[in-house]
Amino acid sequence: MFIDFVKKCNHLNEFVQCLEMIQEHKMRINVLVEEFFDGHEIDLDILIQDNQLVFLAITDNFPPIEPWFFEQGGILPSIFLSDTEKRAIELIVSKWISKMNFQHAVLHFEARCKPNMTYNLFPFNNNSNNDESVHEEMYLNFLLENESSFIMPIEINSRLGGAEVWSFVKTVYDVSLIDEYVKMCLGIRLDRHNLKQKQSSPIYQCISKDIHPAINARLNSVGVNLSELRGCEKAVELNIFRSPGDSLTYKDYVGFATIISDFYDGKQRKTIGELLKSQENVLNLINLNFIKNT
Repeated sequence: MFIDFVKKCNHLNEFVQCLEMIQEHKMRINVLVEEFFDGHEIDLDILIQDNQLVFLAITDNFPPIEPWFFEQGGILPSIFLSDTEKRAIELIVSKWISKMNFQHAVLHFEARCKPNMTYNLFPFNNNSNNDESVHEEMYLNFLLENESSFIMPIEINSRLGGAEVWSFVKTVYDVSLIDEYVKMCLGIRLDRHNLKQKQSSPIYQCISKDIHPAINARLNSVGVNLSELRGCEKAVELNIFRSPGDSLTYKDYVGFATIISDFYDGKQRKTIGELLKSQENVLNLINLNFIKNT
């Protein structure tokens, strides 16, 4: 509802225009101005027991549509971060969590990071004299020493699911955030060794696709081939939040689909379009018909 009031302003004139837009709505609201931290956005789904991180899942968010930051979806496990960068993030976030003194929690942590820029600053990134393990250890230490340039927290929520979060983690790692949290509430010790093994050995890779109308429109019909969808091994979850007849703006969140994908890694550079194109056989089972508002 209030997504119009979250906007990226690149210069003073855009900021003034944003304030004028708010005034046009004649709403008495406070304005918060934040510095924008550019970079690759990630989601961190975390299990904490006794103020210690016991499980971490890192999702790559597809770049949101600016200036309103409409989400487009993501992929789990991350394919844009190297193993060393993931290790650095786990160490950094563990330190943050210990300072916040969480005891038992399931957290959804959103952050932005700059892996490419940070690696370009790494003074030994072209040094071929070191073996790979030494090079990676040096890079890890460099990331930890330059934490504020590498990663910046955006927000942190106590959250067991919402959107694709629960099905993502359950499908990829066979870890139920809800079940693990219930165990903590009952005073049961989590099997940390098992959770760490699952974290390091994903079963699947999953892609989520968020659905927006792209234009101001009325949702005319929703068509889903349920029989084929239920029989499709790659289909994990489909949620449609709107009904035929709903009048929507181009920014409204209509729903999302979660799909099992092929395994990719950082060496297989894929664009969002390429990732989603590989899932067309599933996405084509969902037919949302919009009629442009006149």
